[in-house]
Amino acid sequence: MNIKVITLTGEHCISVDDGQKIFDLVHPLLEKGEDVTLDFTDIHICASPFFNTAIGQLLRDIPIEQLQGHLKFVNLSPYGNQVAKKVISNAKEYYTNPNLQKAIDDTLLGIAESA
Repeated sequence: MNIKVITLTGEHCISVDDGQKIFDLVHPLLEKGEDVTLDFTDIHICASPFFNTAIGQLLRDIPIEQLQGHLKFVNLSPYGNQVAKKVISNAKEYYTNPNLQKAIDDTLLGIAESA
């Protein structure tokens, strides 16, 4: 399936809400082993919160090999590509390392409780 990201997010891919739109669309397809291409034509800005939600959380349920084999990015700016790669790397580490996951979760919980 080819998804024109701009039709779901507009020309800026920044927010968690926009990332969730992409996640909700691609997650079931990737779980079934379907090929998904995200087309970033006419997208001007991409940010980490968007990619964390759209792509990072996919690794909670989908092995990295399956994600790499079935998810493609096209027309993504060099900076957007760099951010996406970093998000995938961080998410892979988070979801495969229980000690890291616990440390991050505990830290975030502590911050939330003190706010």
